[in-house]
Amino acid sequence: MIKKKMRIIFSFCIVSLLFISCGNNEQETEVTGIEKRYTATGNIVLIEIDKKRVQIRHDDIEGFMLGMTMWFAVKDDEVLKQLQGMLRGQRVKFELVKVSIYPSYISAISKIDSSLR
Repeated sequence: MIKKKMRIIFSFCIVSLLFISCGNNEQETEVTGIEKRYTATGNIVLIEIDKKRVQIRHDDIEGFMLGMTMWFAVKDDEVLKQLQGMLRGQRVKFELVKVSIYPSYISAISKIDSSLR
């Protein structure tokens, strides 16, 4: 009798886990297109125009991540043109776009006047 009850409970748990995992997969599919934008500041470390990317040592990005040095993709040719006029160490303000599970990228960037710091 106890074994039968344990089998029923075990079966119920397995079915519940399968049901929950199926629901999670559907949610992930639904949120794939959600876009979030963050305004951030940091310093240019390295610019690779040919690879359409820039490495920035950024400050904490509120609501997203702690400060660190990382590479960011640049999709827009206008942003790439702006980067051509910047040097290593340049203080910048940029807009970071994060689309669900896809890599984040920079959609805008501008120099911060060093005399204003």
